[in-house]
Amino acid sequence: MKVLLIGDGGRERALEWMLRKSVFVTDVISVPGDLGRAECAWCGSDMFTGMGRLTPYASRKDIDFVIVGPEAPLVAGIADIFRLNGKPVFGPSKRAAELEGSKVACKLFCKAYDIPTADFDIAQTPEQAKMYVRRRQVPIVVKADGLAGGKGVKVAWTREEAYKAIDDFSLLPAGTRFVIEEKLTGWECSYIVLTDGTYTLRFPPVQDYKTTQAGSTVNTGGMGCVTVSPHEFTPALERKIQETIIKPTLAALRNEERPFTGALYAGLMIVGALPYVLEFNCRLGDKETQTIAPLLRDGYDIVPYLYGTTNNTMNYRVSPWKEEYSVCVGLAAAGYPGRPRTGDIITGIEEAEKLDGVYVFSGGVTHMPDGSVITFRGRVLDVVGTGRTVKIARKRAYEAVSKIHFDGMWYRKDIGE
Repeated sequence: MKVLLIGDGGRERALEWMLRKSVFVTDVISVPGDLGRAECAWCGSDMFTGMGRLTPYASRKDIDFVIVGPEAPLVAGIADIFRLNGKPVFGPSKRAAELEGSKVACKLFCKAYDIPTADFDIAQTPEQAKMYVRRRQVPIVVKADGLAGGKGVKVAWTREEAYKAIDDFSLLPAGTRFVIEEKLTGWECSYIVLTDGTYTLRFPPVQDYKTTQAGSTVNTGGMGCVTVSPHEFTPALERKIQETIIKPTLAALRNEERPFTGALYAGLMIVGALPYVLEFNCRLGDKETQTIAPLLRDGYDIVPYLYGTTNNTMNYRVSPWKEEYSVCVGLAAAGYPGRPRTGDIITGIEEAEKLDGVYVFSGGVTHMPDGSVITFRGRVLDVVGTGRTVKIARKRAYEAVSKIHFDGMWYRKDIGE
């Protein structure tokens, strides 16, 4: 099987790592090509940016299966284009991906089908958004409607903070409409399922760390992630998530004739013992995938699970995940999440990878002709430690982090505490 993997971040690097272990895969072509994958000698390096050019390219390369990593091309309808040309695709249609593409549409969907979510108002203009802020208690959550790379949400502790967030979001392409919602109090959980539209197989539940530091309100695309303890994620909680959120969502999308296939990612807030939807994503998470990939059991192959979303065979799948813990620490460049500095030389990756239970996934590096590795993006590396306990996994992750260096490197020091 020849696989076309679309996307060039850490999530795609982790997917590629799993694909390389598959007995079904003969070749992986990554688009756009990324010199950060130079260690994968059998990966392609073709550069493509337009969706219209990918379909004939896939035909010329005799691609058997397309995997789409990022949300933007899915929201734009790339999966529909491939399906019209007879290519199996891991990822939902444009209509189904609207759940992530529009926060307004997501909230209205939840309201229409009684899917638990925070109380909210929808504003068509910045002025209307500020009016809704004045009517609500703070703290309050402000969301820009469209895609913003994880940076279109602000938890505002004062009305002045909320007003500033509205003004800032108004400058973004995503900021044509706004969601103003109550702030829920509880603990967050990323609950991801692979689905063929009816049946599901869940990934291990995880918690991600979105802000730059503990106590900060500055959001990033993700600074780290940790698998959730079964003491917190109980069978009773999972039943509630399935019965009140996942199953009703998939059933509603089928009834609306836009069945969801691929990875449905529910960002949840657990309030007491009740789950509430903070957001839906239409793809695997970036940081979540890196965290979970090393937990794939020896002898298990990820491809039948991903491909099973395309041919209605998810009901035959059993869990491929180890009963272990994983902690992922993201290493960021100077200036991130604003304007990151690039071109800093990275050392210590190979030394870190030699440690037991450690995996390093590149999200923003370039391999130079002289053999050096340099930064070229804000989120540079994801360092993952695994183990029988969170404590062991965390120790391994941070020990590996200590081996790596580049000027301006920074990271959160509380992942998995």
